Amino acid sequence: MSRALGYEADVFLGAAGFLCLLAVAIHIAIGGREIARPLLDDENMPRVARRTAYFCWHLVTVLLVGMTAAFVWAAMDPTAWEAAALATVIAIAATALSLTLAIAGEGPASELPQWGLFLMIAGLGWFGLSGLQ
Repeated sequence: MSRALGYEADVFLGAAGFLCLLAVAIHIAIGGREIARPLLDDENMPRVARRTAYFCWHLVTVLLVGMTAAFVWAAMDPTAWEAAALATVIAIAATALSLTLAIAGEGPASELPQWGLFLMIAGLGWFGLSGLQ
C-alpha cells in the first residue's frame, strides 16, 4: 500500500473495499436465494417487469464490484482518491435509499438491512478520504 496516503487512509479505504467485497458475497449468496430466485419464479409478475427487476439485481452486483475496486485502488494509489470519493457518495446514496424505502414501506429498517452495511462503507470511505488531507 502507498505510504503517500498515510497508514490511516490506507486502512480505512482498504476496510471499505473489504466491506464492499463482503456485500458482494452477501448479495450473491443470500440475495440470490431470497430475492433473485423468488423474483424469477413469480409467474404473476409481467415478464418484462420480472426481467427488468432481475437486470437491476445484477446491476447492483456490478456496482458493488466496482465500489470494491475503487476503494482498493485508492487504498493503494493516492492519485485514485476520486474513485474512492465516488464510491463513498454511492454508499451514502444507497444508505439513504434503503432507509427511505423501508420507512416509505411502513416497515422497520430491519426489512432492508443493507443500509447498515452501506453506512459502514460510507463511514470508512469518509474517514479514509479525510486522511488524504
